[in-house]
Amino acid sequence: MLIQGEADQQRHRIGRDQLVGLVGVGEVQAVWHDSILVGILPEVSENAELVRSWHKAAERATHLDRLEDLLALTHPEFEMTEASALPGAVHVKGLEALRSYCYGRARNWSAWEWREEELVDLPPDRVMFDATLRLMGLRSSIWVEHRWVYLFVIRDGLILRDDGFLSKDEALAASSESVVER
Repeated sequence: MLIQGEADQQRHRIGRDQLVGLVGVGEVQAVWHDSILVGILPEVSENAELVRSWHKAAERATHLDRLEDLLALTHPEFEMTEASALPGAVHVKGLEALRSYCYGRARNWSAWEWREEELVDLPPDRVMFDATLRLMGLRSSIWVEHRWVYLFVIRDGLILRDDGFLSKDEALAASSESVVER
């Protein structure tokens, strides 16, 4: 097995032409020959996959011309509450507020990404996303990062809520509430 280290992931070559990459805790993604791992990978729920897709769209929304990709995955009654420990934490309500939030973020950060640590499906409509958020300063080009836990609520196949927490315990406690109020 050949291991190739890259900036954000490791790739492993199995055999001559089967390259796989580690993409999350306990998960493997086939880069070539997707079928080689069918039946081996744990199944990911539609809700969990939606959360991953939403975060990827949010990363691409760094370039504001891709903002519509994020909004397409977001419920019209969307709400987001940043973790209260964050200085200047905001509460966003609605698609236009999310759009404004992204424009505001683009005034300070040139790039952002979430590095998934754990993704937990909490049926029927919630997903806990534990990740390290990395942000690159627009003017300084310095990366800053912090580990956060996000609790998502899904409705009609779209992201309805995104609430930030400092710990998994806080997020799990909130997940048992009928509506995440903070």
